Amino acid sequence: MPILVSTVTFCVVFYPIVFLSGLAKFLFTPLALAATIAIIASYLIAMTLVPSYCAKFLRTSGSADAHARPESSFMPAFGQLLATVVAVRFVVVLIAFGLFSGAAFVLTTRGSELFPPVDSGQFTIYVRLPSGTRIERTEEK
Repeated sequence: MPILVSTVTFCVVFYPIVFLSGLAKFLFTPLALAATIAIIASYLIAMTLVPSYCAKFLRTSGSADAHARPESSFMPAFGQLLATVVAVRFVVVLIAFGLFSGAAFVLTTRGSELFPPVDSGQFTIYVRLPSGTRIERTEEK
C-alpha cells in the first residue's frame, strides 16, 4: 500500500500541467505524460516482475535459518567482476571522468536552443492584392 500511495502522489504532482495554456502547455505536457507513464510502468514492474524474478533467481540455501543468505547463479561472476573493478579502480575512475568530460564537451559545443534568437526590431507585413493588379499599384500600397 505505501508504494501505491507514493506512486499516486507522484502522478498527482504532474496533473496540474494539464491546465497550463499556450507555450508552457506545448512544452511541458509531453514531459508530464512521459513521467506519469514511466511512474506507472515502474509501479507495475515493481509489483509483478521483480518479485517473480526474485523467486526464480534468488534461492535460499537448504538451511532452515530464516536469515539465510540468498544464493544465485550470477553471484560468483558478479563477485569476480566486482573484485576486478575494485583492483583497477583508478582506471575505472579515469574512464568515468573521461566519459563525463566528453559528454560535457559535446553538450556545450552543440548549439541547440529551445527558442531561436529573434530580432525584435524587425517585422514583416505581407499584403495581398487581387490577382491582376499592376506592379505600380502594388508598390504604392
